[in-house]
Amino acid sequence: MFKYFLGFLLIILSSTIFSQANKPGETDYSSRYFIAVEEMPDPIGGVDSIQSKVYYTKEAKDAEIEGKIYTLVYINEKGDVDSTKILKGLGYGLDEVVSNGLMKLKFVPGKHKGRNVKVQVSIPVVFKLD
Repeated sequence: MFKYFLGFLLIILSSTIFSQANKPGETDYSSRYFIAVEEMPDPIGGVDSIQSKVYYTKEAKDAEIEGKIYTLVYINEKGDVDSTKILKGLGYGLDEVVSNGLMKLKFVPGKHKGRNVKVQVSIPVVFKLD
């Protein structure tokens, strides 16, 4: 039952996101962040560019903290990060390191119907001690 409800909810969300904003046949791409587009944004430099921007804090190392930080990253039509949101953090300063690091990234912009658009992407960042 719950699985079907989620599927229905996703259909509603995607129809709302891709709905027409102004006149029939005219979609307002500038005021909203899409969650699914034909070409999703891609970090310039790949995953290595993300890894180069985040690091373990001394407090997290001392406390032997490991795990994933789940983030939402809001990327504009130029490929710049407008903002980030931590959905599930680890604390010990790691949340701030991830947020600040992601803000410094540059992306190849997302595209929908041939136009660069704003896109919201989820990026998990894994912390594991060697």
